[in-house]
Amino acid sequence: MDNARFYKRSYTLEAIEARGCALECFSPYSTDLKPIKHKWAEVKSLRRKERYSIDELFYHNVDYANLF
Repeated sequence: MDNARFYKRSYTLEAIEARGCALECFSPYSTDLKPIKHKWAEVKSLRRKERYSIDELFYHNVDYANLF
């Protein structure tokens, strides 16, 4: 998770821990550690290269399972 305050609230942490999970936060400026940043960079690059609209991009070229 990023370091947004709502992730660190006690009721949020309790809900996460109640499901057997742990919250792992990234450092504030660690874009290299955020995989979604790399995926969106690929999507934006493809959009610029092929000049697709957002709808065309998602309809023709993006496999939703591979986004995340």
